[in-house]
Amino acid sequence: MTEGFTVLKGVTVKHRLLTLFFSVVSVAASAAEVEPLSSPRASQRPANAPREAEIGGIVGVLPGYLGAQNFMFKAGPYIEVNFGNGMFFGQDGIGFRTPSYGAFSVAASLGASRSRREQDGSADNHNRLSGMGDVSPRAQANLFGNYDAGPYHVSAWLQRELGNRNGVEFQLAGLYDVVSSGHDLVQLYAGLDYANQAKMQTFFGVTASQASSSGNPIFTPGGGVAGSGVGALWRHAFNRDWVGTLDVSAISLRGAAADSPLTARKTSGYTVVSLGYQL
Repeated sequence: MTEGFTVLKGVTVKHRLLTLFFSVVSVAASAAEVEPLSSPRASQRPANAPREAEIGGIVGVLPGYLGAQNFMFKAGPYIEVNFGNGMFFGQDGIGFRTPSYGAFSVAASLGASRSRREQDGSADNHNRLSGMGDVSPRAQANLFGNYDAGPYHVSAWLQRELGNRNGVEFQLAGLYDVVSSGHDLVQLYAGLDYANQAKMQTFFGVTASQASSSGNPIFTPGGGVAGSGVGALWRHAFNRDWVGTLDVSAISLRGAAADSPLTARKTSGYTVVSLGYQL
């Protein structure tokens, strides 16, 4: 009887330990579902998200410039910060995102515009940017509108260059979460890009003086849809500190952007990989 009781008592203790173990695992799994892996862009994270910062390195294989025939390898550091009070800082500049109104939220930021150098086309057999001059970055005001309903997201960006270039760009993108958990975020996305005449002239136009110095024909584009794109993003948390992101996309130039004498390739692929440490 004593031996039997001892065995039964041991089984009871093991049962309680197993029950406790699986309860802890269940709670951890539930927490992971409640807090899925966040977007790589701080401007798209919820305004009430906890304070967090991610700093790391990013490498990419992408066209030398929009419309280039050649591809370039680029690498550098990056940082994305959510201050926990709606303020954020990252690739979209420094800004503020409002609390959500149902599924909607808005954000605004001040950052830097796109730029281009003559040497960005130097890997082509014929550098169409030679003699065109560099397009320097300018301060840029950004306004974002976000719609988030479960796995479905719609984001709109309105970008306005400050200063004398007067470039305006509007981007609209739809995103779908194929997987969203505490360890992985897999998204498919597609979007359109509209640019006004000033923006198109800056990046795809050729003035009389530029034609004289570059040999490209004069080209004066109007405003309109400049391009469309599709892509897929995979974001993976290796542990609580390290997270990696793989972003693969294809962008096709449209309208006047595709017809520009500076455009050697209308459709180009982009591959970007980053590894960051979460503080």
